[in-house]
Amino acid sequence: MFIYFSVSGFSCSVRKLFRQPFINTDELVFMTKLNNKRIRWLVNQIVNKGKKPKELAKIYGITERRVQQLARAFKETKKYPELNKNRRPKTFLSDKQKQAIDSNYLKTKYTPRILYYELQRQDIPVPKNKI
Repeated sequence: MFIYFSVSGFSCSVRKLFRQPFINTDELVFMTKLNNKRIRWLVNQIVNKGKKPKELAKIYGITERRVQQLARAFKETKKYPELNKNRRPKTFLSDKQKQAIDSNYLKTKYTPRILYYELQRQDIPVPKNKI
């Protein structure tokens, strides 16, 4: 990333090497995933206490629309929305895949990205995000 500026009609760019501090860190403190207890709290704040979805969306780092959806689901069914327990299951590497990754890494010392393509070349199917 570069910072561009001009002085006396000359334009210049300087490479930005350090992270800039967050402008508003208050909004980033409470960012967490929703669970059933937090969904119940969100719905209670809207239905019982009359808070705005925009205020509550900032607390958990979700969209205002998602908060509206949760409140509407409660108003229609009079039951609190719950998370789906039958989500996509986690996948695990087989022993053969683990052994292939380890042996190829010891031989080549490639990074995971290059190692993925090396395993593809050897016809060993391994997901990119599991190496």
